Amino acid sequence: MLKAHPEIQKLKGHDWRIAVPVTLSVFVQTALAAWVGSSGMGWWLLVALAWVVGGTLSHSLAISLHEITHGLVFPQLKHNLWFAIFANLPQGFPVAIQYRRYHAGHHVRLGLPCTTKHRERPCDIDIPGYYEGHHYVHGVVRKILWIILYTPITAIRPGLTRAIDTDMLTVANFAVQFLFDVAVWWMWGSRALIFLMLSTVLGMGLHPISGHIFSEHYVFERITGRPRQDTYSYYGSGNWITYNVGYHVEHHDFPSIPCTRLPLLHKIAPEFYQDLPHHMSWCLILWTFITDPNMDPHSRTRRPPDVAKSTGSDKSARHNVLPSENGIRFRGGTEATPGPETYLE
Repeated sequence: MLKAHPEIQKLKGHDWRIAVPVTLSVFVQTALAAWVGSSGMGWWLLVALAWVVGGTLSHSLAISLHEITHGLVFPQLKHNLWFAIFANLPQGFPVAIQYRRYHAGHHVRLGLPCTTKHRERPCDIDIPGYYEGHHYVHGVVRKILWIILYTPITAIRPGLTRAIDTDMLTVANFAVQFLFDVAVWWMWGSRALIFLMLSTVLGMGLHPISGHIFSEHYVFERITGRPRQDTYSYYGSGNWITYNVGYHVEHHDFPSIPCTRLPLLHKIAPEFYQDLPHHMSWCLILWTFITDPNMDPHSRTRRPPDVAKSTGSDKSARHNVLPSENGIRFRGGTEATPGPETYLE
């Protein structure tokens, strides 16, 4: 790809402008919590506000953590990580630093399930565990419950299969978040804090933006009607409020390109993207996942360990030639070790 379009190199780097909407979202969500705490509104109205407005802002901030912890906002990594802790505040739960650690495995071992047998081995923590499979999560009701409980499930999942690493930044993330939560409760009451936490749970659960969780790596043959692949992009209007997270194949090809330039990458090299299956509606994705009896949390690429051992990284994801254990072909890699340009030339 870089041989065909060497100008792509100029897209890599950081973009401080990403910090503007992130900072604005932090203050707006905090202001909303203060208003909820002092207004004395009823619980039903609080829940509705937390889902419609608070959930949207909280999920948007959660996606911003993805961009920030990739080190794409400021030149120095330490500044990005402290900014991630700041962006994490209105979500109520300390997730920023742990997210960065586990998300690295998603890029380095794309599609490789985590196991208790290999707790130190890099793996893709996004892959649902055994008890999230078809035998346990099937049918409309159970799938809806799984989506609603997505936040606590994904919070528990790493602790079951990964070695817990508590460095100073992780401790700082927990300490700062605890102090912020206590301050919110002390200044504006328990309702304000409940609003923030409920916004996170509802926003990451059965919410239209949650469609991106399934659009990125789940296989929806009924929607795409095209040969299956590991990573999919979404080109709908939701990208405007989610830091272009829909440009996911583009992101996996070049993780060092900030979200503000991913549409330009797509425009520069359309021959590498325009013919790939993609999505246009997150709501349709959620509806299909819930109603299609063939869909469950394991309806995504799961790479066998021998493929990961033989490649040393996810070269197969970039080459799009090695089959996975369930017959899905790979597209969308990482430039972590080494860069995608090594395999896209």
